[in-house]
Amino acid sequence: MAKHLTPNQIIGEIGENAVRGRFLSIGFQFDGRSRLEAGIDGIAEVMENGQPMARMIAVQVKSTDSSRYVSETDESFSYLLRPQDLDYWKARTFQ
Repeated sequence: MAKHLTPNQIIGEIGENAVRGRFLSIGFQFDGRSRLEAGIDGIAEVMENGQPMARMIAVQVKSTDSSRYVSETDESFSYLLRPQDLDYWKARTFQ
């Protein structure tokens, strides 16, 4: 059987690249996780004037092929978490 990428895989990759580009544009580092991830898609490191500050931001990327999420504007968005996702994030501490 021939292999192929699904539309969701492609959209997910586009989303992660957009996030990477946004962090880089503000001078932060962004390292994506391996393909075997279960909640954290990447880690951004806070930088000040090109100097790493050893402060990390865990990032979960959500991508869609529609133009916007329902509650998205040019300045902000809101996203309703599933209870199990909230439990996962509340249990994690990155310092």
